Amino acid sequence: MNALTLVGLAVLSVGVLLGGLLLGAVCVRVLHAGRRGPFADHAVPLILPTFSALIVLAGWHGLRAVSGALVGP
Repeated sequence: MNALTLVGLAVLSVGVLLGGLLLGAVCVRVLHAGRRGPFADHAVPLILPTFSALIVLAGWHGLRAVSGALVGP
């Protein structure tokens, strides 16, 4: 892989990882605030944290791919 490609993938992976963590923090904050809105039904408390965890997992997987490419086979 090209070095520029690895740097771009690392930056993208860190951005995805931080975005997932930020979404998770917002979900926890809203759920603990006890606000009820049009989207506060039974599924939202399960869907949003799960989606956040999947985003974090995708970012982590991208960072592992970059580190594996840097170390080599």
